[in-house]
Amino acid sequence: MFDDDGGMFIVPEGADHPAIIAERLLDLPEHSHLREGEAEIEWLFRTTPLIKSGRQVLGTCYLPTVQGQLKDFFLWMLERQFGRIPHFLIVLDKGYWDTSNDRAREILCYHELCHAVQARDQYDAPKFDKDGRAVWALRGHDVEEFTSVVERYGAWNDDIQHFVTAANTGGYA
Repeated sequence: MFDDDGGMFIVPEGADHPAIIAERLLDLPEHSHLREGEAEIEWLFRTTPLIKSGRQVLGTCYLPTVQGQLKDFFLWMLERQFGRIPHFLIVLDKGYWDTSNDRAREILCYHELCHAVQARDQYDAPKFDKDGRAVWALRGHDVEEFTSVVERYGAWNDDIQHFVTAANTGGYA
């Protein structure tokens, strides 16, 4: 699963590790909850493209949990690979990462961090466990892209530009 000979996943290393970019992004107001709640985030690269509905998936944010009889094995694998069990596991497309510029990499990290949120209780207040630690959850997209990504980076790719154009010119009279 994690080999040097073209396996499905590899652990990032070196100066272009996504965690270096994420460290800066956690200082932004929209991600500060992750730093304040001491979210533990780990990163992997997917070496083979993932295609869903005809589109390449560039990144995915997971709450790394498994139910059933494989739960202990899965937790053991995470602990063995990362030295801990992270709250979030973010998997990025290695091919995209390797061919992207610094800005595109930052936008991808920013986007995936938008999925990582603190759970809310029935009164919409931040949720904590019995020991006072943040309870984590995943947030879905608010459109095809997060509004906060577009607010921060603008219409940075053709898909977003097309959406903005459609929003500005569409509608029924």
